[in-house]
Amino acid sequence: MKNSQDGFLLIELLVALVVLAIVATPLLSLLILGTDTLAGAGRHTAAAYLARDKMEEVKGYGYFAVVAETEDGLQGYVREVAVVQPGCTEDDVRLKQVSVTVYWVEGGREQSVVLTTFLSGR
Repeated sequence: MKNSQDGFLLIELLVALVVLAIVATPLLSLLILGTDTLAGAGRHTAAAYLARDKMEEVKGYGYFAVVAETEDGLQGYVREVAVVQPGCTEDDVRLKQVSVTVYWVEGGREQSVVLTTFLSGR
């Protein structure tokens, strides 16, 4: 009689382990996905900070001193400043469109954050 009870306990244990494996697999997948999403959000936040920091620096240069530049070696980020002088209808208005773009690679794809402003030479 004792052997049959041991057999039932072994079967119950096996069924419980199978149920646990079936339930735990999707939960672990969600946990891993959540961790990856959180890490991606952190990288995006860091890129936005790098872009804001550079934009404030560029605005401090003023209209006449701002130039295009590219910075590399920012722990996986590349920061680029682009300067465009759009045509103006008024002769006394001078504008420069300044864009700061921060690039990084995430999940095999290039991601970017772009900030744009205008500087006036008036």
